[in-house]
Amino acid sequence: MLKKYFARHFAFGTLLRPELPEGEVSVPPRRQFKPSFKLFVALLRFLPWVCGAGFALSFWWDFGSEDSLRVFGYPLELNALLRMVCVSGLIGFGTNWLAIKMLFRPVYRRPIWGQGLIPAQKDRIVWQLAGGIHKHILSEDLIRARIEESGIIKRVNKVLIQGTDNLLHDEEFREEIKALVHTHLQKNMEREEVKLRFSRIIDEKLEANLQSGVKGFIFKTYKTLNRAEYELVISKVIERVPDTVVEILEEVEDETGNLINWIREREGDLEEFFTRMVRDILERVDIREVLSRQMAHFDEARLESLIRNATNQQLLYIQYLGTLLGILGGLLIWQPLPVLILYTGLFGLLFGLDVLLYRLKTKRIENS
Repeated sequence: MLKKYFARHFAFGTLLRPELPEGEVSVPPRRQFKPSFKLFVALLRFLPWVCGAGFALSFWWDFGSEDSLRVFGYPLELNALLRMVCVSGLIGFGTNWLAIKMLFRPVYRRPIWGQGLIPAQKDRIVWQLAGGIHKHILSEDLIRARIEESGIIKRVNKVLIQGTDNLLHDEEFREEIKALVHTHLQKNMEREEVKLRFSRIIDEKLEANLQSGVKGFIFKTYKTLNRAEYELVISKVIERVPDTVVEILEEVEDETGNLINWIREREGDLEEFFTRMVRDILERVDIREVLSRQMAHFDEARLESLIRNATNQQLLYIQYLGTLLGILGGLLIWQPLPVLILYTGLFGLLFGLDVLLYRLKTKRIENS
């Protein structure tokens, strides 16, 4: 019953909903990947297969010592170039793949292979993460400031006062409470052990208040000479208890307005009380310890899953980029000086282009 009326009059469900501007919807952040990045990663995926096929092919065919290439009059020997480039690409891919795997695997410590970095340092990682979250996101001061900024205590206070006002003026609630009280009391008063206990209490109270004097003498005489009638009177009094309690509740209903006014006059005191209570709770709760305990429940596989789900695309990019870097490294081993000059020129060109585009973008944002 109370659940129904509380849901009707106390709008607590709206308090914790974020207040967004009209038309704005709260959605989780999406992965920020441009189509060009996805296309580049898709192309990188093929490089290990190309290098593997080239390495296999090199066992049957490769450039020989007599093969050469002239670029701007400079002779470039091509001897074993295919195998050199393909092996370098596979090494680059293999080392990155192994490095990423070693972050998470083996999950459990092995006699020879040891244990992955994250599983081996799970407790320290959890503690550091909990500390970072506690310091920058969920510290007591930040929570307290956010609560004060949001005005949630003031809204809770208003919901409680308005809800109490609506509840006490709800005629259906009043009638249901009186019916419930009357039924409960009547059902209990019909039990013999309850009747005997109430009869004894009433009898003891009457004797305690009428012990001496003429009233006491008359009471004791009446009780002695009219025992059956005396007990019948007490029994009728007990039978009237449910109706009497309901009558008292009806009289109290007339004071509802005064009660609500009294509560409204102390709205500021109630708000200060809730504020002190929240501050006291925040001072007593060790948020970092709570976060650490909760995160410590994550097993190694679940922790790996959380990290992979958040960074999977970047990890794949690093893994397959190793193939491209390996190929570039193979070319550098093949012809150190010309390739180094070429790489330096390309890097300088890309660096300058990046700086130029960044400045143009910044200037456009400032002017807009």
